Amino acid sequence: MAYIFQCAEDAHREITSIFDFVQPTVIALWNLRWQVQGFLLQVPGASADDLANRFALGSGLRGGELKRACIDTPWERQKSEFAEFVLSSVIAAFEDYTARLTEIAGGSASHRKLVSQSLQFPKKVPGQNPKGFSWAITKLNSPSNNLNSVFRAACEKNANYSPTAIDELLVCYRFFKCLRNMVAHNGGRADQETVSAYNRFAHVANTRALGLSEVPQHHPVTLGAPIKLELRGVIGLSDVVLRIIRTYDTELSESVIAESQIEARVKPVSLKRQFAKKGDAERRIVTLIYGSRLPVPHLTSTFIGFLKQKHIVPHFW
Repeated sequence: MAYIFQCAEDAHREITSIFDFVQPTVIALWNLRWQVQGFLLQVPGASADDLANRFALGSGLRGGELKRACIDTPWERQKSEFAEFVLSSVIAAFEDYTARLTEIAGGSASHRKLVSQSLQFPKKVPGQNPKGFSWAITKLNSPSNNLNSVFRAACEKNANYSPTAIDELLVCYRFFKCLRNMVAHNGGRADQETVSAYNRFAHVANTRALGLSEVPQHHPVTLGAPIKLELRGVIGLSDVVLRIIRTYDTELSESVIAESQIEARVKPVSLKRQFAKKGDAERRIVTLIYGSRLPVPHLTSTFIGFLKQKHIVPHFW
């Protein structure tokens, strides 16, 4: 999971934790439905208290909602509700990532907001207010001589690095972002922006264009009609988002703003360790960097000089 930027690692961890919670919960609810249904087949006159005592005792929750959840509510609807939760959470994690990334670069609040928003859009198209990811990357990617050729090769080896598909992945993301917006603000009905986003996505919704083994499951949308979410689809969206994050992290791995991440994430060698096991300084530096959850570096004299200048490693190494 090694990333250059802490915000990328945090977003990855947040998305992983979402699924660590949701997937076992979905399975647990599926099994609970069968247990409640089986119990009511045997005891059809069971009351809410009976259900609570049988299935909720000790949980601190009441059992009145068990019948509604396990009998009255279709399984497909419940999966759709889980999908809404996952969709909102994954998009929030990505938006937080882009905001934190632009904070590292600094600048005015309005400029940071524009860069952050642009990182969430494919290449600029007519009428598009945010300028698109390629513009945003150029604003963040002032080159660093200190990091030249240090992390790039290791970052590019990651399977999620997707430079040739980044535009298509962002088209996919925009479609699902529109779906989230409709759930949150439009009663779950598709507006014209969502229809347009679907039409753009339909052109690239294939494994070759997206560079994925499976296209995130989705349904066509019709203006004014209710949208339909699939849990499998939003799980696929998480893969899309992680690929975008990995690609941005790699593209910025030789930037000036990445230098601050090295300073922040690598704990300076303690005085006690400075004199231990003299010799083989390069091996010890690699261990230090990798132990800070950064990619394995290719050491250059300039990078080692940077580490010494920042007092991360002693000058006599």
